[in-house]
Amino acid sequence: MKNQILSGYSDRCALSPPGSRDPLCAYKARFQFSMSSHALPFVHIESPPFFSNNITQLYPPSFSSGNISYPWYYTHRDNIFPNVSDKLASLLGNVLSYWITSSFYYTLDISNWKWVERYRLQESEEAKAKNLVSKLEVLRIVVLQQLMQTVFGYVWMTFIDAPSFPSSSSSPSSLPISDHVAGLWSVYKFVERVCFSIFGTQQYGQHLCMTYGVSLTYTIYWWIIPIIQMLLAFFILDTYEYFLHRTFHEIKFLYKHFHSIHHRLHAPYAFGAMYGHPFESAVLDGLGATLAHTLVGLTDRQAILFFALASYKTVDDHCGYNFPWHPVHRFFGNSAEYHDIHHQRAGIKSNYSQPVFIHWDVIMGTRMTKAELLAKKDRAKVHTQKME
Repeated sequence: MKNQILSGYSDRCALSPPGSRDPLCAYKARFQFSMSSHALPFVHIESPPFFSNNITQLYPPSFSSGNISYPWYYTHRDNIFPNVSDKLASLLGNVLSYWITSSFYYTLDISNWKWVERYRLQESEEAKAKNLVSKLEVLRIVVLQQLMQTVFGYVWMTFIDAPSFPSSSSSPSSLPISDHVAGLWSVYKFVERVCFSIFGTQQYGQHLCMTYGVSLTYTIYWWIIPIIQMLLAFFILDTYEYFLHRTFHEIKFLYKHFHSIHHRLHAPYAFGAMYGHPFESAVLDGLGATLAHTLVGLTDRQAILFFALASYKTVDDHCGYNFPWHPVHRFFGNSAEYHDIHHQRAGIKSNYSQPVFIHWDVIMGTRMTKAELLAKKDRAKVHTQKME
């Protein structure tokens, strides 16, 4: 057993510089010396104190092409969906997510179910009558814009392409698909350096690294890095959309000729989420998502999830309902209720954030709560009565 263990580190020790203090190589040297001392059968061959019982699984030799543990979401297929490239799937997933979510909310709109009415954000028919464009026209514009964005996205991802999964020395989004071994090894070396720098290279640090190093490496490589990348992509998207969205409101020319078209929907509904001027839609929605995708280095497979979630969240923010049991409505500050305030006359200069976080509204002082909206309406009503 020990011969098998030691042989697994031949390359590591062969590459170690003379006089290296690598504990594994030092142990191997002691072990080989002891085995060569046939005249000394009483020599005790010590086990390194930091070895666990599963040493062959808890150290980098397990990072081989045929011995990698993959997470449940990983697939070895060249493309997730048969006959559809991951690149195209990421773009089509965006469209499918939009219409599947829209169809659900449209079903609620036409259902006439009484239990639904209590959750509508704008209940009266008068509010709906304020919409200045027909649903048929909204449908036509949205389909046209999605076609334009899909073509734009495909061209962007083809000529400014993010690498395939996974990808850099420290990220599963920057390595060639066949190089998981190198990616895992790089992450492990990072874990090892951190472990030894905190706990030292003596017995305790070595023991922790040997016991938990590989499991932590897998967790970082397959879960933490992709999650951080996804959050960073949404942060970039939110930052881009907040400042551009606010610019389209504060510069009168941009609002009058471009963004005011989207605000013809005073009472938003789900499939009208992308309704607007084609130029604004391309710059605000299409370019923002593709920039976030490229800057973070999301892979095509990560892009499938990123674009689908961004599309879903955009539709959900315009759905016109606030369900207290809905996880997005309950746990995200940027919800349908939050964005509905922005579509009302009293809140049109507030709540620019979209589609996920609200931190820029908080930082920039443009956040408005429902209570503040109602208070502003009451003040306006009192002022109008006095004028009369």
